[in-house]
Amino acid sequence: MNLLRALLASLLSLACTVAVSGFVILATLQTTILNPQAAKNWLQNSGVYGQAIDTAVNSNPTVQQQLSTVGSFISQDELKAALNKTFSPSYVKQQAEKVIDSAYDWADGKQANVAFSVDTTQQKDTFVSNMASILRPKLAALPQCTSLAEFDASNPMCLPLGTPAGDLAQSLATDAGNGLSILRQPITNDTFAQASSENNQSTNDTSLPSSAGTDIRQLPTFVAKLREWLFWLPFIALAAGGLSVLLSRKHLKAARHLAARLTIGLGFTLAAGLLLSIFGKSAKLSDLVGSNAIVSNFVEPIAHQALPAIGSRMAWVSGITGVVTLILWIVFQTLWENNERAKLLTPPDDEQPGTPVNTHPMPTSTKAAPKTPEVTPPQSLLHTEK
Repeated sequence: MNLLRALLASLLSLACTVAVSGFVILATLQTTILNPQAAKNWLQNSGVYGQAIDTAVNSNPTVQQQLSTVGSFISQDELKAALNKTFSPSYVKQQAEKVIDSAYDWADGKQANVAFSVDTTQQKDTFVSNMASILRPKLAALPQCTSLAEFDASNPMCLPLGTPAGDLAQSLATDAGNGLSILRQPITNDTFAQASSENNQSTNDTSLPSSAGTDIRQLPTFVAKLREWLFWLPFIALAAGGLSVLLSRKHLKAARHLAARLTIGLGFTLAAGLLLSIFGKSAKLSDLVGSNAIVSNFVEPIAHQALPAIGSRMAWVSGITGVVTLILWIVFQTLWENNERAKLLTPPDDEQPGTPVNTHPMPTSTKAAPKTPEVTPPQSLLHTEK
């Protein structure tokens, strides 16, 4: 019975330790990855908004094909420059935060799916204006054509007679805008999913299993369960820790050991958080998943913001919780030492103070004392007394 009781107390103590560690991890996730404002801050501080167009062009074969069909007179660098002016970092940030809000609403179960729409068609006139301003100096430097047949619209080497350079630049820029799908239709969750699928097929990307889509659909359920555990873990830790102490024969000693174990465990999570906050700033994810435009220009910059923030939050939660368990450890240690000292100073129950104790009792002899011989006085003494 005592063995079963000790085993149950040990299991409850272990459950308490696991519950506290789980609470630290879930509390960290709740305030970092599951916080939409934290995600927005990471994107803002990473500088990815300024590289969004270059990343999209370099990683999407469909966009690259569209750029190549615009014409040889307009280089891809000029097209990228016009697109970057059109879709400024502030514009990309505004639209990206709408997508983030929709994604987090879906993960929180507030809507059935991720739904967003970015109407990029409204930026077509801005793109044409920016593209024309880039082409105008080039066209103005061209000579006049001697005949109409000499002019080639796809690669003009001269200006048509009577056509100003500004009008020709406007015409070429309009043709370039009509050739880009991003300016012909809005970006929605459906078009984005279709473009991602085509991109994976064109690049033979097999990094994700076929069940990845199904797993992602379970994300709202996973987030809901995670938050339920975040609520219940403190109560589980208190109940398991209290029962493990009550089942132990020496309550103070068990409480002292449990507080010490929790403090040491939280010290490890504190150290892990500090290491993540230090080395997360320079983590090379390209060495793990391979180097490409998305990893170099998008994933790594965001990770360099997210990992230190997650590590700092884990260290902070571990430190606060560890201070509480350290105080309990000191209190229980002091109470246990005082209790042990009192035991040493208290006499046993069968010894009363002030009563002499005969520690060496005299042995009791069972032998009979020797008889003293009776002496009879002489007869002459008897007569004298008479």
